[in-house]
Amino acid sequence: MPRVKKTYDIETLIEMLGEQMNTVYAAADEALPLNEQLKLLDTLGKTCSRIAGLIEQQRKLEGSDPGQLSAVLSQVLKEIRSKS
Repeated sequence: MPRVKKTYDIETLIEMLGEQMNTVYAAADEALPLNEQLKLLDTLGKTCSRIAGLIEQQRKLEGSDPGQLSAVLSQVLKEIRSKS
């Protein structure tokens, strides 16, 4: 049976990356070796960049307010912090 290629809209991708961030954030532990903590921080940083890129693309497609990107990123960070 051929594999069906899934397609995702920007909202779904943002949600998926947000879930990845929550998973990485939950895995962070001060007892981990420093190199492991740095890897987790790097993953969080890259995921934030990916989310920002997707939000920017969404903004361009929808013609949204440029300040929306900052507001959405702030909201994402608040949600991540509240889930720990």
